[in-house]
Amino acid sequence: MLLTKPVGEPRKDGRYRASWRVAIVRQGRILHEGRIRDISISGTAVLFDYNFELGMEVELHILMPVQSNGSAQKILIVHGKVCYSTHDSKYFCFRVGISFYKFEVASDRDYLINILTTRQTVIPKSRYAPL
Repeated sequence: MLLTKPVGEPRKDGRYRASWRVAIVRQGRILHEGRIRDISISGTAVLFDYNFELGMEVELHILMPVQSNGSAQKILIVHGKVCYSTHDSKYFCFRVGISFYKFEVASDRDYLINILTTRQTVIPKSRYAPL
C-alpha cells in the first residue's frame, strides 16, 4: 500500500470571490484579456483562453469595479509570476494562478486589502479550487 502525506493549503492569504476584468500587458500592449475567478492580497486565479508557461513573469492590469457614482475606474498594476496553468473544463478555458510580487503603486496593496475585506465574499478554505 502506498502511503502519502497530506498536503496542506499552500496559499497563505484568504481568497475572495471576484469577477473583475484583467489584462496581461507587455511593453504597453495588451497581449491577453481574462477574468479573475478569485483573488487574495498575494495572488489570483484568472480565466484565460491562453495557456501560460509556468514561471512566466507577467504584468497584470486589474480593472477594479467603480466604488461610487462619479468616481473614476481604477486600474491596479501588479507584477507576478505564473505558478500554475490548468485547463478548466467547467469554463472551457485555462485557469492560471498568478502569485503577486510587486504592486506598481505601493498604496494599491492597501486599496486592494480594503476592497477585499469590505466588499467581496470570502471563500471558505474547504471550497478553494485545487491547484
